[in-house]
Amino acid sequence: IKGTDALIGCASRELKPAERKLTEGKSTEKELLAIVFGCKYFRPFLYGRKFEIFQEFRFFV
Repeated sequence: IKGTDALIGCASRELKPAERKLTEGKSTEKELLAIVFGCKYFRPFLYGRKFEIFQEFRFFV
């Protein structure tokens, strides 16, 4: 509904071995991978629309 926040869905996946190795101990990189995955997964819903991404890390904003 226009003017309100809404959850469009939930999705998850396991990190690939190479991703796991590259992001070991790096939560910012894991967060970025999750954002990219989410944008690709929900592209049919997001394409052509403005949207905001909320995350947990202050320094990341």
